[in-house]
Amino acid sequence: DVSSTEKGILFPKTTQGAVTAVTGLIIYNTSTNKINYYDGSSWQEPCPTFIDNNKGSGASGATVAVNASGATADPSAILDVSSTTKGALIPRMTSAQRDLIKTPAQGLIIYNSSNNRIEYWTSSAWHQLISNVPAQPSVISGTTPVCQGQNGVAYSVTNVAGVSYNWTYSGAGLTVASGQGTNSITANFSGAATSGTLTVTPSNACGNGTTRTYAITVNGVPAQPSVISGTTPVCQGQNGVAYSVTNVAGVSYNWTYSGAGLTVASGQGTNSITANFSGAATSGTLTVTPSNACGNGTTRTYAITVNGVPTTPTAGTHTPSQTQIVWNWSTVAGATGYKYNTVNNYSTATDNGASVTYTQAGLTCNTAYNLYVWAYNACGNSAVRILSQSTSACGGGGGGPDPPCCEQEN
Repeated sequence: DVSSTEKGILFPKTTQGAVTAVTGLIIYNTSTNKINYYDGSSWQEPCPTFIDNNKGSGASGATVAVNASGATADPSAILDVSSTTKGALIPRMTSAQRDLIKTPAQGLIIYNSSNNRIEYWTSSAWHQLISNVPAQPSVISGTTPVCQGQNGVAYSVTNVAGVSYNWTYSGAGLTVASGQGTNSITANFSGAATSGTLTVTPSNACGNGTTRTYAITVNGVPAQPSVISGTTPVCQGQNGVAYSVTNVAGVSYNWTYSGAGLTVASGQGTNSITANFSGAATSGTLTVTPSNACGNGTTRTYAITVNGVPTTPTAGTHTPSQTQIVWNWSTVAGATGYKYNTVNNYSTATDNGASVTYTQAGLTCNTAYNLYVWAYNACGNSAVRILSQSTSACGGGGGGPDPPCCEQEN
């Protein structure tokens, strides 16, 4: 037990090349003015930290000199071990042997042959003298991609005793929520976070080691889809109608309809669907919602008008004469035109366009006539309306129209 409150210990002052190195040998290197020790394969130089340059006026009391020249000890040293060709060896032991020391004294120094480091007891724990900056940390373990607004995401490297870790991020919006300075952090990503590189820098008393990086992709919810491409108006009972938006990789699409009678026949979940409209389908709004692992984006909508076949026209007031009849019928909502025929056959009927009146000439007086009328649009034709009217009575001359007369309709 070499103890003093006024003096220190002097190790041999020499150079590395002047001694025969053995594991655990300690010298004061006069070439660098630093303590060196040999770890069995190379000389190590513990990292020095400047404290101050204070010194006293001198010390008294007994000193011990260990040397081959017979020189007296330096008065500042309680133990002065001096040589220009040899070093000093302190107790060498393994970690297991060290841990068997009963009640180690504060300041107790050993050479640990398990890790080839000089270690000392601080009164509560063993510490080691280090001679190098930390090695590059292990590969970072963590999650990518992540979502904007995602919190509590863990990233870590393997912990090394005596090393602290500083975590930085090149992108925007990452906050280290906990663990800064340690080997493991949790990170929060803001709603505006961007992709970037997470970097961990290891450090110890000797300085910073080589960094380790990890690329993080930050995704947001999908952008609003493009304008929906498709068909409107459509007909009740129409099938295989296509609707689509521009596809974006990594995005799924959910299609819904506010009206009745639309069934997504194929493509649900994709950017393109085919839709079937039932015979009772109604007009409504087709909505597509984009989504990814981060949530739903802004929807896109498309108004669809669903038409059915027109209803049957109703009879108007006809104007007869001896040789002609001016036929009239009602307009029908949703009809784009009307056809008529003198027989009940739609396929041979004459297109009357959008007009709801037709003058039939060359008729015989005092004779009953029928006219068959249909309304139509792109979805088909209505049921027939049979209009009935007789020409005016014979005699009296003149072929002009008689007073209006309205007879039966069917």
